[in-house]
Amino acid sequence: MANGKLIIKYAGSDLPSLQVGGLRLIFHPIDDAERSASGDLMLEEIAFKRKIGATFPPLTGDETHHIMATLELNRSGHLEYFDIAKGGVHTIPVYYGAGVSVDMMRYDDNMALQLYSSLSINFIEM
Repeated sequence: MANGKLIIKYAGSDLPSLQVGGLRLIFHPIDDAERSASGDLMLEEIAFKRKIGATFPPLTGDETHHIMATLELNRSGHLEYFDIAKGGVHTIPVYYGAGVSVDMMRYDDNMALQLYSSLSINFIEM
């Protein structure tokens, strides 16, 4: 966090500040569960993974290009983000999930005043 703004890094590249409420942590326990012949549940804990959703405020063309180019060059990488469960900045290996969409809001005749919205990315811990 810098100056009260949520900052994340992906594959060594700083991404633009997130919008307010733009960081979403979803915790995924990965278990193997079976029932015994008597009906008792046998649970084996395998791993505990995170999915981090990042939502950005309206972005300029350069900011949007930077994010999309970083994603295109790095299908997987390390994500540095603020993890509320750990109480600080945390780095984990991730890949980004499908479905990164970008909506153009406005532009001028020279495409100089580009502004994009609705850019959100799901990073999934490997």
